[in-house]
Amino acid sequence: MLLGDRNSAGSTILRAIKGLLPINRGKIILAGNHISAPDYTMRPEQRDCSIITREPSLIPHLSLNNNIQLAIHTLKKRERVARAQEILKVVDLMGYEKYRVEELPDEEIQRATLARALITEPTLLLWDEPFAKQPSAQRMGFIDEVRRYSEHAK
Repeated sequence: MLLGDRNSAGSTILRAIKGLLPINRGKIILAGNHISAPDYTMRPEQRDCSIITREPSLIPHLSLNNNIQLAIHTLKKRERVARAQEILKVVDLMGYEKYRVEELPDEEIQRATLARALITEPTLLLWDEPFAKQPSAQRMGFIDEVRRYSEHAK
């Protein structure tokens, strides 16, 4: 766990782990794999990690289903559809799959962000102040969603 005060470089470290920022010294190793060094950077989509930030990484004009499937676009359509349906059930978003993100309430956008991060089944889930804009009751609900998914994934 990486904890720090605001402006203490935590976001920079998380972005470097995800591959969104290069590093100048040292190296980053994830699950025994060298993923970043000053002379080498594995592409972000090749890293076995997902990041959830305070700003959702969803495309507003796409449907929820298309947003989630975008994270696993290299899979065959049948598998993408099946996995998207499964993850939508886990995060309690069944019935919203055809809605565009811009039509969803804030709480569902938070769940959709979680679904998109988890559908790739990452080894590491990076959290960069994902609750900063949420009331405390919603924060606890979001944490419960992650616990429920973790139990489901075992």
